[in-house]
Amino acid sequence: MSQENAVEMLKNQDVLKALEVVTGSAGLAKRLARLAITVCRKDKDLNAANANAVCACVMVAGQLGLEIGSEIGHAYMFVDKNGPVLRIGYKGYIAMALRNASISHIDVQAVYEGDEFEVVLGSTPKIIHRPNMNAPKVDAKLTHAYAVVHFKDCEPMVEWMTRAEIEKSKAVAKAGVVWAKWYGEQARKTVIRRMCKRLQFSDQLGLANIADESQIDNDTLRTIVGESVAAAVGNLPERAIGQTKTEDVLARMQQVNQHEPVTIDA
Repeated sequence: MSQENAVEMLKNQDVLKALEVVTGSAGLAKRLARLAITVCRKDKDLNAANANAVCACVMVAGQLGLEIGSEIGHAYMFVDKNGPVLRIGYKGYIAMALRNASISHIDVQAVYEGDEFEVVLGSTPKIIHRPNMNAPKVDAKLTHAYAVVHFKDCEPMVEWMTRAEIEKSKAVAKAGVVWAKWYGEQARKTVIRRMCKRLQFSDQLGLANIADESQIDNDTLRTIVGESVAAAVGNLPERAIGQTKTEDVLARMQQVNQHEPVTIDA
């Protein structure tokens, strides 16, 4: 199995059955596999990379209930200096936060030079943002990013960051290439991640932070998807030097039982 390229391995029956376990649906498993195959076919480096590591990224995305690719923007998969990695977009964090039934909707925006921007705190916090429709929305002109969480039965929660705070996050980020290409999206992601720390903690948000901060290794994969599901991927390459191991092992998924074979036409 280790000799297969990523596209071939994503069609493997063991991988597809494991994806069915983590997604809870044969249909969702096939959809996630198709999306990942599309990404790999567009990215020759990704398809030629370690297939086990690519499938590990897909397994984690499935466990988090996120789709891979730019069409929806939940999560992205690419190759960096350590190999295949999964990075969650700001829309992915929004999607996970919205699974909290008390939240009605979430707004995450970037502010640019020429916009009117004001933060109001106190008993009724709010953010006033009046964009200048005639000013260019370019990365160099970005001044702030903010998030507003609207609840069904209480006042909204606001979070904002200045350009200087965003730059501090960028300085310690491992995926510098992502910041270079999508600065505005990364700025939004940074502020929604900060907001998520204030929201009621969920296992999925915690797992997302684990996956989003490093290369997925054997320990992390087993933490997120469970021992028996991770076995479908096989052993991953050794971890990159300097990356932090997962410290807390969360609840394991149940043993893979009798699952009908999943077929995929791709």
